Amino acid sequence: MGLRTKILLTIVGPLTVLLAFFTIMDLRSSRKEAIDAASTALEDQVRVAASQLDGLLLRMSQIAETSSIAIRDASEWPEDELRELGAKLVESDPDVFGFAISRDPEGESFQLIYRDGERVVMKGSAESGDSIQPLYERLEQEGTAFWAGPHEGELLSGHDAAAHVVPILSQDKVEGGVAIILDPTSFRKIASRVGLDGTPWLIMSEEGNIVASSETTALRLADSKSIRGRNLFDVLDEGGVSASEIKKLRSNLEDQDIFVQIAKEGNVGSAPQVAAIARLKGTSWFLITGEPIEKIIGPVYDLVVGRTISDVILMLAAIVIVQIGAWFTVLRPLRRIVGVVDLAARGKRLVRADLPGKDEIAVLGRTIDEALPRLDELATTRAAMENARLIQDSLIPTTPCNGLGVVVAGRVEPCDETGGDYFDHSTFPDGRTFFTLGDATGHGLPAAILVATARAYVRSAVRRHESMSDTVTEANERLFEDSPPGLFMVMVHACIDGESGDLEIVSAGQPAWVLRKGEDAFTTITASGIPLGIATTTFESRRIDGLGPGDVVLLASDGAWEVRNDRNEMLGIEAVLERARELADLEPMQQVDGLFQFVHDFAGERPLDDDCTIVIARIEDR
Repeated sequence: MGLRTKILLTIVGPLTVLLAFFTIMDLRSSRKEAIDAASTALEDQVRVAASQLDGLLLRMSQIAETSSIAIRDASEWPEDELRELGAKLVESDPDVFGFAISRDPEGESFQLIYRDGERVVMKGSAESGDSIQPLYERLEQEGTAFWAGPHEGELLSGHDAAAHVVPILSQDKVEGGVAIILDPTSFRKIASRVGLDGTPWLIMSEEGNIVASSETTALRLADSKSIRGRNLFDVLDEGGVSASEIKKLRSNLEDQDIFVQIAKEGNVGSAPQVAAIARLKGTSWFLITGEPIEKIIGPVYDLVVGRTISDVILMLAAIVIVQIGAWFTVLRPLRRIVGVVDLAARGKRLVRADLPGKDEIAVLGRTIDEALPRLDELATTRAAMENARLIQDSLIPTTPCNGLGVVVAGRVEPCDETGGDYFDHSTFPDGRTFFTLGDATGHGLPAAILVATARAYVRSAVRRHESMSDTVTEANERLFEDSPPGLFMVMVHACIDGESGDLEIVSAGQPAWVLRKGEDAFTTITASGIPLGIATTTFESRRIDGLGPGDVVLLASDGAWEVRNDRNEMLGIEAVLERARELADLEPMQQVDGLFQFVHDFAGERPLDDDCTIVIARIEDR
């Protein structure tokens, strides 16, 4: 994946997440605002419509009551005059469907005048075959005018209509009645006049019986063109409205004259989620209007989508601008740097990035420009270090060394590519075996050169001197003459006579240790002289006679016991000697490897801070 793609993904990813987050928050906020605004608008609409509808229904009531008084005050109204009165009322008011008149105190006969398309039709009770006895019973019981809805269809002469029924009273007795009849068309004309045209609406009684509704409402609630006369709560239940919403509606109807009910999504079935409800005071009916949530929030979602599209366009424009800026400020300079490094790797050391400015990339370019001339020098130095390591490795003798009555094994681990420790061992024709451990100051290339020089001087002196002290004295003189000030080396040079088991040892600034078979601890042979290379001096040797089979001589540089672990704790010489005592019965090479494992286990993950060398010599059966 290229850097340009990474930059693009780094920008686009977070921006996409932020855009999605803010779009969702915008949708939620806008949805709530839209529902709140729609609720307020519906409440205002239903309040105005209910007030106007109350006025129109009041006018209908007044027409019926005026007709009742006129009929009551006349001693006699011929039947044809009553019909003429009704016909004039129906023809004069397009909102009125019909007019019914009865002067029969028993409620057995009446005249019905109603609109049939463009015609006004007149019928008598004999023609209709209906009885208005139930109306008379209610008039006699209540003695006052009332509104009858389609749920009282038997009172309305078989017509799907509501009516305002007014009694004709004489001396407080019901002598007949007058009714203004409103059919579905009448109600829809009235609804259109009060501003409900195109809005779902219905009118219901206090008991929940539907008096009238728009066709849209009927189709939406019951998939029918007419739901007049049915109980609204039953219709809602059949349409999937939850019982909790119906209960909430019933409670609000009892407590409030006008309110907006917002149902939870999923609780309303096919009913509108936002409904405004107002009581019609002149009739004790309720006017209900509502809108489906999709119609309310649809335009809002369209608006949010439009804003989101604008945001996406702005985001894409910003990404293009950022990509162009990244090309000129980041990608192109980095490509220049990569090209320079590639050419330099092919051997063209004179190329330069030459980047202007003081930003981080320009600083990187100048740093590389300054580093390129030193690459050859660094390569030469690395080659020299590698050659020195190879030379130093070649100086390590093949181990173990099997001499007469003795086996010597050793191992050295430098902490750098080249080290300042060395060991050596060899045998003499007369049966003696010598072994040496040296530890130069510091580590690295200077220490490695000093080690190689000292090894050569010791080997040269060994061939000319039988005494170990004379060997070390000559090597020290030559090292002092040839080495610069500040460089010196501690050394232990020892020789074991295979015939007698006698040990001769010279310790120049470095101790050694001997463990006799059957003893519980090592005996320390302390240093008897100064380190090599400091000054010209003579060295004295020490002798331990009669080493027997199983006796062990241990040489170790300070890197073996000064090693530290992750807690910066030092191992210590006592722990190394104790572990060496435990391993004393093993072969010399196994003892060396076991001690190195012990050192590394203590250090853990921490690398060695100094070169480490261990040499073991064990007396064998002669």
